[in-house]
Amino acid sequence: MSTMEPRRRRSVVVGGAGGLGAAVARGLAEAGGLVAVLDRDLEGARAVAGEIDGVAGEIDVSDEASVGRAIDEAATRLGGLDALVTTAGVLGERLDLEQTSLARWQEVIAVNLTGTFLVCRAALGHLRSGDRPSVVTVASGVALRPLLPTLTAYAASKGGVVAFSKTLAQQVGPDGIRVNVVCPGLVETPMAPSRAELGEADTGRLEQYALGRAATAEEIAEVICLVSGPAASYMTGSTVVVDGGRSYW
Repeated sequence: MSTMEPRRRRSVVVGGAGGLGAAVARGLAEAGGLVAVLDRDLEGARAVAGEIDGVAGEIDVSDEASVGRAIDEAATRLGGLDALVTTAGVLGERLDLEQTSLARWQEVIAVNLTGTFLVCRAALGHLRSGDRPSVVTVASGVALRPLLPTLTAYAASKGGVVAFSKTLAQQVGPDGIRVNVVCPGLVETPMAPSRAELGEADTGRLEQYALGRAATAEEIAEVICLVSGPAASYMTGSTVVVDGGRSYW
């Protein structure tokens, strides 16, 4: 009987310097994994990686060359890649459609949707050589049921992430790669609109949550870590809604 310890699961978390991404990186490490934390904020990525004995790297998900370099370097430093989690995203300004400039629209689409495409494309070659490989993309509950009428670009980008992820699952399923998308509701992170930002007219929307509160980043991260890992081995092409019941009303 071999006394060799099982190899640690190797994961890349994109957007891992703070908020949900940092919670995911910590969760994967706590489960015994080896994690690469990638973010545009390199110092933040290094801080999280230092907490979990992981590795850190800089990435601009809207830049093709940056994505290619960062994913390749992370996979090399990890000794391969078994799982990818994409959490990088921007909310954008709360504006009516007629007030939304083309530049603002393109910025949100570039980070949230095109960034997801670039990161997944760059990782596929590494994942094909991985152990029970998986991808978890992060969309939003607003992709399924809008929260605010002034988040058009954000909702459109996250709806695109859902469709992209389902299509990718069909493509890479024969390679043994699972792809699932998680749609959180309101999460207590720096990117989420606060009650003050929502304003009196929109505060009632928070009451749409059956549990009556926003989620913590750790609550969403626990689901992402589960879906990413071998315990969800027959799960692919799924939209996992973790929104405290808002989308079911």
